[in-house]
Amino acid sequence: MSKGYKDLLVWQKAKTFCVKIYKITEKFPKTEIYGLTSQLRRASISIPSNIAEGSRRAHNKEQIQFYMVAYGSGAEIETQLEIAKDLFPYLSDEIIILEEQLDEIMKMLNKLINSKKLQTINYKLPTGKGFPGSESSAATPSRFDILNFFIFKRQNSLGKTLLKGRRYEKRSARSTTGFTLIETLVIVIITIILSSIMITYSHIGEKQIVLFRDQAKVVEVLNRAKFLAVQLYKPEAFIQLYQQMNVEVKICGYGVHIDKDNGKFYLFRDLKFSGAFPLECDNQLTMTGGNLYGTPSNPYGYDEVVEEFSLDPRLKFDSSGTTLSDIVFIPPDPTIKMTPNATEATIKIVDKVNSSNNKVIKVNNFGQITAQ
Repeated sequence: MSKGYKDLLVWQKAKTFCVKIYKITEKFPKTEIYGLTSQLRRASISIPSNIAEGSRRAHNKEQIQFYMVAYGSGAEIETQLEIAKDLFPYLSDEIIILEEQLDEIMKMLNKLINSKKLQTINYKLPTGKGFPGSESSAATPSRFDILNFFIFKRQNSLGKTLLKGRRYEKRSARSTTGFTLIETLVIVIITIILSSIMITYSHIGEKQIVLFRDQAKVVEVLNRAKFLAVQLYKPEAFIQLYQQMNVEVKICGYGVHIDKDNGKFYLFRDLKFSGAFPLECDNQLTMTGGNLYGTPSNPYGYDEVVEEFSLDPRLKFDSSGTTLSDIVFIPPDPTIKMTPNATEATIKIVDKVNSSNNKVIKVNNFGQITAQ
């Protein structure tokens, strides 16, 4: 007896893949429980679930719709695995194997969707019985029947076109020159209006793309600082950085500084130098003036800038509310220090011309980063 969707090989592989996603995400840092871990698990469950629901639907169009949702979830996982591979290099080998398995599932889903589409087309073909030009009385049309059908349809279409042409000629004969000029004027006005709308929307669309791009850049730098801080807990990473510095220094964490006045942001190391401060990190990272981001003249420490970034000239950081100025990730958990000192802070990127056109990034004291 058939088990329905459970007999589908693509469903079986998708279910196995989902279990593997759950197992590998258990190895992600706890800070990703509401981030990549949640996203990957949700999307992986979506694939076998939508295949199962689609197979239980009575009509091919409904089945195709659910299979397409499963296919979209697979594309979402492809992107998330690429991000996970960059964030967690120690899991690269396992992630590559998962990518190969996902590629196989996506190919099988694609074939399944195409086969359902083909069935829908074939279902609409007429039967041989009572078929125009048919020589067969069988329930299923022959190739000759199908050919005759399309010839018959084509002839009907040509006949209707010729009839419309004659009607148009008669109407044109009755038309005056003034009516033609009015039609031309209307077309010109419509063309001008449509062109204006397209130009306006192209400018708006470009601004949205720039906002999305710079928002993604800030999120990437925040995640990079968090990842580097976690890596500091590994002895080999600390020794390598220590040798590169060629000085008695201890790296206590990684952070991001937001320069709201100049539209810039920096990835920096929070350092402790010998002679300037005890080399043991004490998590007392609040510098003079309440800023975590130090300066060379600061007696308590010096934060070395790793990399500098800038927003698009058309954008700026909003300075209202609990806007984040500095954040430092301190290994091993990591512990989060923020300015302002709050449970949650925001980074708001706004259009200089239209401030209602903006994107927001939220960071909480658990290190969770959310783009809105």
